[in-house]
Amino acid sequence: EKVMPGDATVHPMHADIRRLRSLVHKNHSGALLRCLHRSEWSSGEMERLEQRVERMVGKVEANSSRSEATIDIDFSSTQVSRVARDDPRWQLRGEYGLFAARAIKRGEVLGPYAGTLRTEREYAREYSFVPELFARDAYSYRFSPQAAHPWTVLGPQGAELLAHSTTSDSALLGSCWSKDTNEFSADHLLVDAYTTGNRFIFVNDYRRNPLKSSEEQRPEELRKPNVEFLEVVYRGWPYVLVVCVADVEQGEELLVDYGSPYWEQQRLRHQQLGPLTRHIQNLRRELDACERSILHNKAEEAKAAKQRGEEEAARLKAQEAARHAQHQQQAVADPRVGG
Repeated sequence: EKVMPGDATVHPMHADIRRLRSLVHKNHSGALLRCLHRSEWSSGEMERLEQRVERMVGKVEANSSRSEATIDIDFSSTQVSRVARDDPRWQLRGEYGLFAARAIKRGEVLGPYAGTLRTEREYAREYSFVPELFARDAYSYRFSPQAAHPWTVLGPQGAELLAHSTTSDSALLGSCWSKDTNEFSADHLLVDAYTTGNRFIFVNDYRRNPLKSSEEQRPEELRKPNVEFLEVVYRGWPYVLVVCVADVEQGEELLVDYGSPYWEQQRLRHQQLGPLTRHIQNLRRELDACERSILHNKAEEAKAAKQRGEEEAARLKAQEAARHAQHQQQAVADPRVGG
């Protein structure tokens, strides 16, 4: 089960990444803002959405430019709660979900999907342990190719930046630097939200049984998503925001489409890693049982030791009382004893 995250608006960037973003902004020559959306919007809706997106990205950039993230994005429209125990999605019963704390209108921008920016190569290299990678993937967002490699515009300036890298995030730059072409390669980016995410990692997929293929889904198992992970390219730099694509009532769960490729990969991994995962889960249960048994035995030993101590104290007290009574009797029989 995932640990509840804090409400950081975005994981703060290290110096190298901030400099990289500044260079991308400076060298970018395309549109100021591109929204890579999948939902249908009218021209009026799109204009209002872009205005909201630009304001939100401005807040995100201001936060990530500081050494510590500052909370100035309103999260009060949503709340993290447990999925009901009688929910038809049996896999999610008792797990976390994200719910509307108030009525939310279509087109509202709820906030950023926060996390640590990584490349695919760096991510795969750092998390090569398969079970850990399997767990982390559930909380990672992979950008589409249209948004995933903003530094290809940098050329030699990227090499200069890399040469002066001093922080741990130089691994991100080095993982996509090509010595053959002396430029950054188009390695895909992802947001690693496993340890640095916010509440939006708890937005569940809209499918009731996602491990089934689309053809296997029954009509009653199909619902519609009411939010979208909106990829935004602002001055050449990618972001992902959570946007409401349908009116949502207070208390309703927020649901998104993770996409067919995601679930195809999950089904494949489930088939390949299912036995290993179950074995690990069984080992963890056995370890937990051993720990509980050890704690129980220690508690019983402590209880028995306490009881023995109390019994010994009572015995000594009784002996002392008996000696005192004997002394009193002797004193009554012979006054000289008391003297």
